[in-house]
Amino acid sequence: IPSAILVLPELPTTVRGKIDQRLLPPPFYHISSFEAYVPPKTQTEKVIVEIWREILGLDASLQISINHDFFKNLGGNSLWVFKVIRSINEKFNIKLENKELMVNSTVLSIAVVIDEKLKIKNEQSMLKTPTGGGFGAQMFVKKH
Repeated sequence: IPSAILVLPELPTTVRGKIDQRLLPPPFYHISSFEAYVPPKTQTEKVIVEIWREILGLDASLQISINHDFFKNLGGNSLWVFKVIRSINEKFNIKLENKELMVNSTVLSIAVVIDEKLKIKNEQSMLKTPTGGGFGAQMFVKKH
């Protein structure tokens, strides 16, 4: 099933009569007007929206709601998942797996997963530092 259909009066062709894909306009994804637009609020949601916009080549004027689905509303596919995950992992310095975006495919749901991973990462780093108060963080010296 195509993720977008674009009707053109004429297909651009090469000198040999084949379709010139370089001259085709980018697809326009229709986002249902029945869905209320809910803007990204958290920094995580804002970063996700920008990553999706960049990787999917979406126009800056397109309002991406936190409830929009990467696949159903925006035309994302499994090939772009790899790019999105790589970008998320670089920007947030976490280890998110491809399957996590496949299951949590809205801005809001993947933001929750990312924030949870960041929380766990921060808690683990607190346990490793001497000021973190974790087990072994204090040194005990026996006085004679």
